[in-house]
Amino acid sequence: MHLDDMVAMLGALRADLGAARVPCVLDASDPSLVRLLGLPPMPYPLIWVLTHADLHTVPRIAAFTEFISIALRKKRSVFAGGEDG
Repeated sequence: MHLDDMVAMLGALRADLGAARVPCVLDASDPSLVRLLGLPPMPYPLIWVLTHADLHTVPRIAAFTEFISIALRKKRSVFAGGEDG
């Protein structure tokens, strides 16, 4: 799905024009959206944090990689359909 399509779909959902299956992280971050009970969570592909082989030892790159990896792990519950992360 393209970003423009997602934006349009979210606008329609916020205007109460129907229901749609969207990533759990979107409904968790938007109080105007209500999760329908009984539907399984939308599956996510793995999230990889990558850097160029020549850059992974640069202190600022290593620090950011560690920071974003920890932040994503803390939000794992939200991505998996949990209420908080």
